[in-house]
Amino acid sequence: MSKVAPTPGVDQLSGEQKHGFKPVDFEKMVQTSGNIHCTLDRAGHIEFISDACSTLLGYAPEEVAGKSLAELVKPMDTVPAEDTLRLLLHPNAPVRKRVHLLHKNGAPVLLDWSSRWMEEEEVFYATAKECQYQELSAIPPNQPKDLHEVLVQYGADMVALLNLQGTYTYVGGPTERILGYKAEELLGTSVFQLIHPEDLPEAKASFLALLQSDTYTNSKGFRFKSASGQWRWLDTTASNQLLNPNIQALVVSSRDITEQVESNNRLQESEQKYRNLFEKNPDVVFLQNPQGHIMEVNQSFQKVLSFTPHEVIGQPVTLFLPIENTATSLRYFNESLHGKTTRFEIPLLTKSGERKTFEIVMYPLSLKGSILGVETIAKDITVVKQAFETIQRQAQRLNTVLESITDAFFTLDRNLRITHLNSELVKLLGIDKEDTLGRSILEVFPEEVEDVFRKHYKRMLTTGKSVSFETYLKRKRKWLSVKFFPFEGGLSVYLLDITQRVRYQNELSMLSLVASKITNGVVIMNAHCQIEWVNEGFTSINGYTLPEVIGKRPDDFFHGPKTDAETRRRIFDGYNSGEPFAEEILNYKKNGEEFWVSLNITPVKNEQGKVIRYIAIQTDITSLKQAEEQKAKLTQELNRQNLDLQQFTYIVSHNLRAPVANALGLAKLLPLLDKEDSGYTRAIKGIEKSILSIDTVLKDLNTILTIGFNKDTLGVENINLQAVCTEAIESLRESIDGVHGTIQVSIDPDLRVSGNKAYLFSTFHNLLTNAIKYRSSERELRVEIIATVKNKWVKVLFTDNGSGFDEERVGDKIFKLYQRFHHEVEGRGLGLFMVKTQVESMGGDIQVSSQEGVGTEFLICLRLGQPLVEKQK
Repeated sequence: MSKVAPTPGVDQLSGEQKHGFKPVDFEKMVQTSGNIHCTLDRAGHIEFISDACSTLLGYAPEEVAGKSLAELVKPMDTVPAEDTLRLLLHPNAPVRKRVHLLHKNGAPVLLDWSSRWMEEEEVFYATAKECQYQELSAIPPNQPKDLHEVLVQYGADMVALLNLQGTYTYVGGPTERILGYKAEELLGTSVFQLIHPEDLPEAKASFLALLQSDTYTNSKGFRFKSASGQWRWLDTTASNQLLNPNIQALVVSSRDITEQVESNNRLQESEQKYRNLFEKNPDVVFLQNPQGHIMEVNQSFQKVLSFTPHEVIGQPVTLFLPIENTATSLRYFNESLHGKTTRFEIPLLTKSGERKTFEIVMYPLSLKGSILGVETIAKDITVVKQAFETIQRQAQRLNTVLESITDAFFTLDRNLRITHLNSELVKLLGIDKEDTLGRSILEVFPEEVEDVFRKHYKRMLTTGKSVSFETYLKRKRKWLSVKFFPFEGGLSVYLLDITQRVRYQNELSMLSLVASKITNGVVIMNAHCQIEWVNEGFTSINGYTLPEVIGKRPDDFFHGPKTDAETRRRIFDGYNSGEPFAEEILNYKKNGEEFWVSLNITPVKNEQGKVIRYIAIQTDITSLKQAEEQKAKLTQELNRQNLDLQQFTYIVSHNLRAPVANALGLAKLLPLLDKEDSGYTRAIKGIEKSILSIDTVLKDLNTILTIGFNKDTLGVENINLQAVCTEAIESLRESIDGVHGTIQVSIDPDLRVSGNKAYLFSTFHNLLTNAIKYRSSERELRVEIIATVKNKWVKVLFTDNGSGFDEERVGDKIFKLYQRFHHEVEGRGLGLFMVKTQVESMGGDIQVSSQEGVGTEFLICLRLGQPLVEKQK
């Protein structure tokens, strides 16, 4: 309906009205006109159309802009819309025709069409106005006069004529059927008397607008009072035909739309309720079209997921769906598209990436059997889920704790019904868990409950404190330790099978008498190797009494610095094996004395094969071990002497035999030679040389034998290591300076070793002599002597930068007699043999490493001596 300037009220309208016209612009006239004004291009596409388009055709101007006029033309059976379009738009002459255009609701609307081609603007300018009332009054001459009355009387619309004051001058059509009034009852009645007071202001405004218009108006519907007093909604279309000489009145056509309005009201109410449910729903709600894109979201969507509607409208749900859950969501969405309501749980992601769990309900939206989309209601159950998972974890943890209890366990309510039991109880008593739960203890164990159980249960109820006792279960032939613990709402009962313990105690009492009288040490330990009992033989051997060791493990007090770690590990593995084993180990008595013991360990197992005790038998084998040690030392000494004899054999066979044979040969030759002959002189010198060689070998043998004989009777001294080393260096000072050698000594002046001073001097002297003798020709001699202390040993590192030797080629010959590796230098191969022999005689050890062309390193280990004077604290 066009908006008009304020005009006088209906009650003021009488007689001739005076109008004052003011100049207005063309655009305003076009937009306020009740006729359609439009422009079209040469092909018939609408470029502009006035607001009257919505009044006459039901389309908003923007809905038809750009469309071809042919889309709005009602096609006839014989004339296509395109042909009609060519008749309405003629570029060479103005056109004036009546044509049916289609209303938005599909109904044909008869319009009086005028169009003209505007060459300068290159557009068609056209107007269209409704002409149905002109057509109604124009009855063909040959048509029966009462045809019009029949059409009006039995049509769906009420038809009436109003004068300038709004008074009915004619009433026709189904007025009585719609409002209950006969035609004559309304004649001379003002229409405004029938309109609802709330609708009256708008009705009067429409009436005034109609008076100022040359076309018709269509109201949105007013409430009219019926003859029965009810209000009926009428959709009224009025046409100003005051200037039409055939009518000279306002033509009013009204249709009863009460049911439609009420239906629309119910629909709006329903839609409003739906909108409230949709928008105000505390859960996330969103709509998807069949392609899966989001069409609408509610307020909670943004509140819960933090996405604004602008960010998600037109987007797929994968925008806030974890990628691993995409297939699941799509499957349920497709099921809903096929008409199925689906329920499932799935995580969704907030805008910040936070993961929340939702309970989803998807259901299809359909209209007349056609699926329009899918609505999803997502309830945030993250907190509930977490709480449920926490409860589950706690329940699982509690169940795990109960199942991990090594005792058989069950609970009773106040009516003594079993409410929980663990697997240990099932195994202990051989009962069915499902069959037992919920049953009374009186049914499960009638005879036991009647006797001992009831007695202690009553005592617990009386005192309100926990109760423990032991009883014999006749049916199972088991001794049980029973503990009652009351709690609010019931009772916890712990059962422990002590059959083996009772038997063991009985057997122990029998065996303890025997075990206490044997001389071997007897130790009884539990499954954790903790001592429970020892006999008198144990105390006699080790010095420990039962109170001192009960509850302890043997390795807590028996082992000491010299106890072999590998043997301890084997004993530990033996305990874990669950099988009998035997070992020999060095232990320590209570007074610290070392002694050797032979152990025989036997595990004791229950009926299920589980180790419950260990019995250990100790035998003192110290004397046997000492005898074995002496035997080992004797064997070692015999081996050494055997090696010495082999060396002597070598000396005799090689170093003595050659010069003796040579001397004998020359002695036989002398009688045959003339004393004046030069050969006689050479023979005498040869005999002399052989005798000198024999003498040298005999001296070496004497030295070797002296060391060997003195080994066990060697005097041990507390020697200042630095002083002896310095003495050896100074004894060779002339030779060292002669080769421009450097000797660097790093020995603590107070460091002392235990040994023989002469042997120690000889060791340093021989090593220094070899360093000078076998020095490198490419560099000046440099010797380093460094002493360090570790535990009870002194390590002396003697290093030179001499010619060295090939270790792989020399092998184990380095310390053998008469072994020489540098034949270009004079020597007998006795020095290193003497060094090794003397160091070992002092209880020490010597090792060597060398690299040809680089030098040689000797590592000498000597026993640490006692400091000369204790340092003050």
